[in-house]
Parts: sequence; C-alpha cells; structure tokens
Amino acid sequence: MSQEEVFTCPICTIGEIMKIESSKKIYSCPYCLTLYHYYKKKEIYSLKRVGEKEFKKKFKELTSRFEAEKGLKQREWVNVAKGGRSDKEQKEYDKKQSLISEQNEEKELLEKIKSGDLSTIKILSDVQVMLKKGEKVYLHFDDIALLEERMPGNEKKHIDTGDFILTNKRVIFTGPIRSVSFSVSSIINIVAYSKGIGIHRNSKQKMEIFTGDIKIPWIKYYHAWYSVKTIIEGVYVN
Repeated sequence: MSQEEVFTCPICTIGEIMKIESSKKIYSCPYCLTLYHYYKKKEIYSLKRVGEKEFKKKFKELTSRFEAEKGLKQREWVNVAKGGRSDKEQKEYDKKQSLISEQNEEKELLEKIKSGDLSTIKILSDVQVMLKKGEKVYLHFDDIALLEERMPGNEKKHIDTGDFILTNKRVIFTGPIRSVSFSVSSIINIVAYSKGIGIHRNSKQKMEIFTGDIKIPWIKYYHAWYSVKTIIEGVYVN
C-alpha cells in the first residue's frame, strides 16, 4: 500500500484511511468505519457512509459542507482533518480577505483625506474652468442638477444643470443659466444624500443641493457622494 493511500480520517481525526484490499475504489477508516469512494480520474475521495453512530453528526456536517465539490483530493482532506479548508474554501476565503483589505485601505484613505491629507488625490488637468493662482481641481462631474430649498415643506426648486467642480479652494458650479462659485472656507454645513449633497454656506440662507449620478474613479466601495462630502471636509481643514 503506497503512502498516497493513507491519510487521517477527517470524520474521527483518529483513524487512517486505507484502501480495502478487495476493492479498487473503496477506502475505509478502521476507527469510525467511514467509507470513501475514490475517483481515480479526478483523484478525489468522496464520503460514502459512516459506520459508528457517534460520528454521524460530523459525517452529515462534512457531506453538506462539501456537497458542491463531490469529493476532495487527499491533501484537502488532510487539511480538513486539521481544521483547515478545501481548495475551494481557501480560494473563497482569500478572495473575501482581499476584499476586506481593499475596503479597509479605502476607508483609511478617506479618513486621511478628511483629516486634511490631500496628497493622494489625483489632480485633474483637463477641466475647462478659470482657476485662480495656486488652484487645483480635485473633482469634476458633469450633468449635475443644482437645486435650492424652498419653504415651506423643504420643497426643492431646480435651478440649472451643469458641471460640479471642487478645487483646493472652491466649489464651482457652471451651467447655461446659473454659475455658482464659493470658497470651501465659507461652508457652514454639508449634508450627504444617496444621490447628492446639500451645502449651507455664509451669506446664503437657502441650502444649495447638487445632485446626479457620479463616479469617482479611485473610490470603489464607498458611496460616491458621501466621499465627495469627505473630500470637501478635507479641503476645509487643509
């Protein structure tokens, strides 16, 4: 009997799986009497049945856990017996961990920006807008609607549709009817919505709301308009 035909049983984690001499395909654990079917072409072992009643719960657990795989390779069963994962489980786990890592990195990035560290923001150079000396463009979105609150009932009136631009000094809106430009330092409060932001600023009684479908290329997981709010807050404290 070769070394490849012997490995620890994942059901009882005590006995060693051995080939039944009278069969080419059936392997058995002498301790819990679990039977395995070996598929030579795929080189996998599938759980067939368990003998001892005390291990039926573990048998049911593993057959359910690996139902989609139809069986595992020897080294995978060895990992499972040690409390590890199958190849498929490991791949899914690594993918999930990578996703969590990327989300955490993006969260940390936005936290740094909010604190005033704007060094990671890519400067946009192809935006058609008149800039002041030392001014740099951080964000640019087109097809953005400008709304204003109207009392009573917080009704909102559409003013114009145009471009929304954020620089290291100003918030700019340019449209065919209305153009707006104000310093970030004049902002009193920002409210983020699912599809826009509302800005209260000095010398302006009514809240201005900028809304539209946007995408920030370097923001993959966090909501775009909430990220815009965070970036504006970072510019404010910078």
